[in-house]
Amino acid sequence: MNVRLICISGLLAAMLTTGCGSEVSEKDKTHDYPLDGELRYNHIQAKGTHNSYHIEPELSHPEHRYTHKSLDVQLDNGVRQFELDIHYAEGEGILVYHLPGVDDLTTCEYLTDCLAVIKSWSDRHREHQAPLVLLEIADDYNPIKLTDKYPEIEADILSVFPRERIIIPDEVRGDYPTLGEAIRSEGWPVLADTRGKIIFHAHANGAFRDNYLKAYPELAGALMFVDSSPEDSFAAIMPMNDPIGDAERIASAVREGFIVRTRADVCCTYALENDRTRLEAALASGAHFISTDFPDPVEGIEYYVTIPGGAPCRCNPLTAPDYCTSTDIENWE
Repeated sequence: MNVRLICISGLLAAMLTTGCGSEVSEKDKTHDYPLDGELRYNHIQAKGTHNSYHIEPELSHPEHRYTHKSLDVQLDNGVRQFELDIHYAEGEGILVYHLPGVDDLTTCEYLTDCLAVIKSWSDRHREHQAPLVLLEIADDYNPIKLTDKYPEIEADILSVFPRERIIIPDEVRGDYPTLGEAIRSEGWPVLADTRGKIIFHAHANGAFRDNYLKAYPELAGALMFVDSSPEDSFAAIMPMNDPIGDAERIASAVREGFIVRTRADVCCTYALENDRTRLEAALASGAHFISTDFPDPVEGIEYYVTIPGGAPCRCNPLTAPDYCTSTDIENWE
């Protein structure tokens, strides 16, 4: 694998886990959030990035012609959802890149490197809303599959983030028998309980998801959420990537209380043609995280994604109460 940029060593990632509890202390508070006990995590809408680690290769396919800034800079610029393609290599562990050989440049080589960048930023900005990190099981071209490597994935996560800084399925389920019932009946945690934390989601179905659910029935004891549909008992977070074709499904799932990630564009026709049709559909759909390959202005390209009125998040157009304001969620001032 030809990786050119490495962010932080695994040793530093481990060091960053020490000395940081889950609660946002009084000294870390810079704003008053009077609605933190009323507004819930599913009342927000924020920007995300697709293949968040990606650097355009020298000889690139048209679909690979985009480059993201480092994860901490993305967070500074308002991104609150990441997608990391993960692969397993014997003797190395869990790596982050897109495709072996042809599209493997990355801003952070190891999963622990990527997470350490996010953790360091989180430690400096403890009032942030919880970023959603999709870990895509992207090992179709690798001889060693991640199918049964969930203990290694969870170990890497916990080497960087203490469990109390992670919103886990058990926290959302509470005393309800299933996640789906909990979300429909009570909803996601209030914002006071999500500040300074992070959510991990295993973006996969098939064998990996089957094995994970076998290890953690109804995701009891699990560290990550998994791909789901509203009818699943473990329903919680749902990638629905076509905000036009999936518009009704997205709106229905959002109104039921589930978290939805959709995509504002697919590299790179939308950007090159400044076609905002899909972006506008995504914003109107109520999807909580709108993922893009172009979160910032790029020289020579007019198109890029912003959340209207976001500071950096805005109130969800379908679920948030009328009195919600963007600065109730996260205030950049």
